[in-house]
Amino acid sequence: MPIKDYEVNQLADFFAQADDSGVTNAEKIGGFNKEDVKNASGIIYDENDKLIGVGIHIFNEDVYPIQSSQAFYRGLGLTGSLNTDNFEDCVFMELYRNDLKEVSLKNMPALRILGYRGCKNLHEIDTSECPALQGLDAGICGCDSFDMSKNPELVEFYCDENRNITEVDISKNQKLKYFYCHKNNISEFDGMNNPLLRHVDTTENPMTHLKCWAPRPDHEDERGDDEYIELTAGNGGYVGVLFKPIYNEKWKETGEWQQKFVASPKEGFEFKAWVDDISGEEVSNDSTMDVEIGTAARMTATFIEK
Repeated sequence: MPIKDYEVNQLADFFAQADDSGVTNAEKIGGFNKEDVKNASGIIYDENDKLIGVGIHIFNEDVYPIQSSQAFYRGLGLTGSLNTDNFEDCVFMELYRNDLKEVSLKNMPALRILGYRGCKNLHEIDTSECPALQGLDAGICGCDSFDMSKNPELVEFYCDENRNITEVDISKNQKLKYFYCHKNNISEFDGMNNPLLRHVDTTENPMTHLKCWAPRPDHEDERGDDEYIELTAGNGGYVGVLFKPIYNEKWKETGEWQQKFVASPKEGFEFKAWVDDISGEEVSNDSTMDVEIGTAARMTATFIEK
């Protein structure tokens, strides 16, 4: 079935919304009348004329992971509310760095890729009716919380720099491989239900305890029961963990990875040492401890008053 009338109407409503200067979203993407919504830039159809994309076209047939794509709506100042309820064929949608205030994503069973990075006035993203979702990029938004419990297919989740977030539950996302939650207000992180995690950044949070499996980028199935990371912050500071590739021009050739344990003192304190929880011995006096990828550890970061 080709694009539906209600899809046209909902998109037309979005494109008709204007900013404080009276400039409409339609003008920002090139200008058109309601009758031309079907041909608007950034509205993508398949060979059967079904609407499969809004704001981005992902060209590779398997969609995920994204190998080739074209983005249309990044940083255009698009504003207002976008309702894509019942866009049942839509597979990918992306509106990075815009001024969206509200989005609605009800009954979107085919949606796999969703991106709102940099939409700083967007305070809620409800993906509970997007069961096929594999990737959500909601970094640098204004969100207060996320509920990903209805997204069992999720592989990538970016919620960094939302600041209002105090906790994130990823226990239902057992296929998750990428999780970036740095620069928030999260106090604890539990990744023990996520054995495939290999790209993680929990740093720059007021985090006092974290526990997750040590990363195994190339052989997740070869991990022992005790090969996990557990970091605790002593009085006067916070802890974080980071493991991800070293991205440079030679990454694809070298396949280099990095893993860091990070301790951050509160105001009035300074870092003293990492202490092994089993032996009780000091392990390192470096607040940022670089270790080999896949290193398991159970340590406490200790701090002293200045």
